[in-house]
Amino acid sequence: MLLKELTDRSPLRVFEGSIHGGLGAGNLGVVVARHGVGKTAFLVDIALDDLMRGRRVLHVTIGRTIDHVREYYDEIFHDLAMLREVMGFVPVAIVMDGYEFAQASLEDVQALAAIAEQLKCEFWMTAHTHHTDPRDDRGIPEPVAHLAEAFAVIVHMAADGKAVHLRVLKDHDNPDVRDLALALDPTTMLLRQER
Repeated sequence: MLLKELTDRSPLRVFEGSIHGGLGAGNLGVVVARHGVGKTAFLVDIALDDLMRGRRVLHVTIGRTIDHVREYYDEIFHDLAMLREVMGFVPVAIVMDGYEFAQASLEDVQALAAIAEQLKCEFWMTAHTHHTDPRDDRGIPEPVAHLAEAFAVIVHMAADGKAVHLRVLKDHDNPDVRDLALALDPTTMLLRQER
C-alpha cells in the first residue's frame, strides 16, 4: 500500500494532469533543453514512476549518426518483437536519450511515432538545444520545431540557478497549454511540485 500511496502522490500525477492525462499510449513526446539541464533525469523519473506501478519500461541511450540510429531502431524493433513473442515483454513506455534531431527528417521521427503506435506504448525522447537556436511562434526551439507535428507533447526545461522549471510547449492538439508548477531540484534531480 505504501508504494501505491507514493505513486499516487508523485509530482508526475500533476504533470500528467497538465497534459490532459499524460502522453498516452501510441504517442511520441520530447523533452527539450540545453546540455546539462536534466533531460535524462526527467526521463528517469518517468521510467521509475512506471516501474513502481509495475509497468515495463525500455530505456535506450544512443550516440551515433542517424544512419546508425535507423539501423539501431530496426534492430530494437526486431528484438522487441522477439521479446514479445518469447518472453511476453511489451513495454508500456520507451524512453530514449541521444537522438540526433538536427540531422533527422520528419519522416524519421514519424517512423519512431509509428513504433509507439504499433507497440501501443508511450515513447519519450530528449532533444539537446542551444541558446542561439531559433524558436517557432509557440516557443518550440530547433532542432525540434520543424518536426513538431510528429510529437503529441513537447516539454521545455530551463534552469534559473534555484531549480529546473518545466514548461509545456505542445499538449496534443489542445490550444490551451497550461503552465506547470513543477521543477527538478538541482541537488537531487528529482521532480518536485512548486508552490
